[in-house]
Amino acid sequence: MRRSEIIIPVVLAVLILAGLVLSSSTSVYRYDISFEVDGDDVRYTVSSDVGMETTTVVISNSGQYSIEYVAAYFDEGYAALNSWELQEEMFEDMEELLSLRSIDGFGLHDSESLLELMSTRDPSTTAIFIASGSISDILYDGTADSPLVEWLRSGGIIINMAGCLGAYVSHGPEQEDIEHVIGYGEIFAGVPDLCFNDSDSVVYANEGCNEEVRDALHFYMNECTYGVDLWWMQD
Repeated sequence: MRRSEIIIPVVLAVLILAGLVLSSSTSVYRYDISFEVDGDDVRYTVSSDVGMETTTVVISNSGQYSIEYVAAYFDEGYAALNSWELQEEMFEDMEELLSLRSIDGFGLHDSESLLELMSTRDPSTTAIFIASGSISDILYDGTADSPLVEWLRSGGIIINMAGCLGAYVSHGPEQEDIEHVIGYGEIFAGVPDLCFNDSDSVVYANEGCNEEVRDALHFYMNECTYGVDLWWMQD
């Protein structure tokens, strides 16, 4: 009798330990995808040790870019619509995400430094990151001859993370130094300014959404704040 009283707690302890090991172990499921591009052909392989539904979406862009360096515009000498703290947070997040994708070239640049960079670096391998909402008149003065517009014409890349690109020019450090530009839509998108959803509140799209692409991507967010409204193209 005494022997069985000793064995039972030992067996229970073993079961509890086994349960702890199972509950803390990593997932036993595996997923993997690989692909290769050969001219116009794209070959891919999807593997998984569990049954699952897969969807393939192939999207091509208008150009081939191999980004080696991202230059973040950050100039406290010119007023911005976004706070400097918010911009710094964006830059930190962007630098971390780029590093995860093997792009280690990242730096902050004021207006003069960025102007020099645009005249020396290869536009096809360099991206300019803007999170200020307004741009200094050294880089962009609201005209099609601005250095920033010339950068785009040369094949350069701009990542805009705040407001409508080109809508606001900053002439100095004070908020009253920010000017709202007329004609920025034509400069950057070839459309009237009214076609941009430049709003203080979030704007959602209710038309013009390609449902097949959306469903294939399992992507349902339809915010188009600061985007181009295509109403002017409709009959």
